Amino acid sequence: MSIRAVVLFTFVSVGVTITQNEVCALDSGKSRDVTIKDVMVTAYKEKLAKKVMQGEATQDEKQRLLNLYEALAQSAPPRGSQVSWKRKTEALVNAAQAAVEGHENAPILLKRTMECGACHTSHK
Repeated sequence: MSIRAVVLFTFVSVGVTITQNEVCALDSGKSRDVTIKDVMVTAYKEKLAKKVMQGEATQDEKQRLLNLYEALAQSAPPRGSQVSWKRKTEALVNAAQAAVEGHENAPILLKRTMECGACHTSHK
């Protein structure tokens, strides 16, 4: 095996390990591993929150959204009041918890709490 092949294999192996660790952090909801950006990308850009809100998500996907929102709630706001951050992120957590528990009003709660401008105006 050439040196080039060994180096390439090493970089690919390290990259796969890092990616797997990031996915595990998102799935487990470990707040110290999950950034606000991770939450925004997974919940909104990848449309996980929309899928949960529309009733198309599996139980695992609902739990993943709850884990993400719990991690978000444990993060410090980049800007603005901690009190406001706590109130808004707790509303997201409660709505996601309602979805996990199968409450009928969960889609309504999620829609009310997923108001992008409300958080971004105060905290981004």
